[in-house]
Amino acid sequence: MNAIEREVTSWEGVTSRGGRFGTVEFRLGRHVLGLLPLAGLVDDSVAIARLREAYERAMAAVDFEFRLPDEPTRSSSLAFGDVTP
Repeated sequence: MNAIEREVTSWEGVTSRGGRFGTVEFRLGRHVLGLLPLAGLVDDSVAIARLREAYERAMAAVDFEFRLPDEPTRSSSLAFGDVTP
């Protein structure tokens, strides 16, 4: 878990905090990237990959929300509609 938390919180703007029911919650602003249990077996590489996908979708949403009309968008292959507020 510590390796996952170190990796994910090293990404720009990502924070972690204790979640409900013994979990750690990762957020980018108001976007929840995911929750991980504090206890149990978790495959670090799979968890990091899934959180990275959520991070990229959230970054695309943040870019969309705060972009001025004449600013270019960041290129992303992920769909905007997949982001959960």
